[in-house]
Amino acid sequence: MHWEYVGTPPRTAAWLCAHELTHLIEAEHAGRFANYRMPQWVFEGLADYAGIENRESFEQLRDALGDRPVNIPMMIKYGSYPRFRLLVTYFLEKKHWSIDQLLQTRLTEDESTTIMRTDANH
Repeated sequence: MHWEYVGTPPRTAAWLCAHELTHLIEAEHAGRFANYRMPQWVFEGLADYAGIENRESFEQLRDALGDRPVNIPMMIKYGSYPRFRLLVTYFLEKKHWSIDQLLQTRLTEDESTTIMRTDANH
């Protein structure tokens, strides 16, 4: 790990530790190459979700991100992977998936985004 990953909140030392520990748990669950076995939005989004200390609600994060591209200032303000965390937040908090369901999904980022947006429009 590089200390430069720690910056201004929410990217604190506690965030970094929780984020990286979550990757270890994902690897225990999915095997050594978890980052290749599970969708990137799950692998990084769950770690970001676990690491954020003052987590926004799904609605707050969705409204903050909108359809804008995620640029560096937004990544600094909302964590390293705000779009991925938005999807993880949606499936955990709105669809009530378990962590196991999340870790076992093979939905692509596009597929999961389509599900989220379709659900939000109903």
